Amino acid sequence: MKFIASRLSEGNKVFPAEIHIESTGLTVRIPGLFKGKSEYFDFKKISNISVETPMIGYSTITFHASGAKVTAHGFTTSEVKQIKQAIEDGKIDKPKPITQRPNHQSTIEPVQQKQQSPMTSSSEESNQNNKGQVKSLLVETGKSIMSEFRNNKAEKLEKEKLYELKKQEILNIPRPTELNTAIEIIDNLILRIKSEPWINNDNLRNQYTDLCFERLKQLINGLPLLDPNFDKRAYEKQLKKLNWSRFFKKNFN
Repeated sequence: MKFIASRLSEGNKVFPAEIHIESTGLTVRIPGLFKGKSEYFDFKKISNISVETPMIGYSTITFHASGAKVTAHGFTTSEVKQIKQAIEDGKIDKPKPITQRPNHQSTIEPVQQKQQSPMTSSSEESNQNNKGQVKSLLVETGKSIMSEFRNNKAEKLEKEKLYELKKQEILNIPRPTELNTAIEIIDNLILRIKSEPWINNDNLRNQYTDLCFERLKQLINGLPLLDPNFDKRAYEKQLKKLNWSRFFKKNFN
């Protein structure tokens, strides 16, 4: 199992952090431009896991083991929960199956059953087998449907929470007072839109991307107020392309 930090989070735009869950432990990789950092932790040697989950943004998880400490940033709340659960499961020793030796000393003879007509016995057994198979099939089908329903509901709730946090993050972007700050925010919004473009019939994602687009349009239109000499035509061209992309992908994708 592999978890990759979001490129939208701080410090992960070019080289995102990675957490690899293996059978006996996990590997935390913090890539870098010239030299990265990689640390392996055995599940049983991990003494503590600390998590910082802000109201808005991405979580930070820190692993402590044998005096060593590694911190990784840029994971969602759902991913952090999965990582912690994998560590807890990995610390548990799975019991070995008990094999029972056959008792060769047993000499108890089976009780002789009353003889039945071959045709009657075969018909009754066939009916019982058919009923048993139908019942088993219905039970398994019902379990499968309920399990799929619960999983879909949980995934939907988790998705709603994630996009609500992302939308709040965009709404809380302050109005820039300097040109460089405005350009940095504009570039970040373009990256967000390209990483999560519009998709037909995905309302949660489309609402978030629409919000990014509207905020982007406001910032581009406000650039002359920060610097009357700034040429914003290149950004306006990108805005036009994104607008056409939004129209086609939301209606014909």
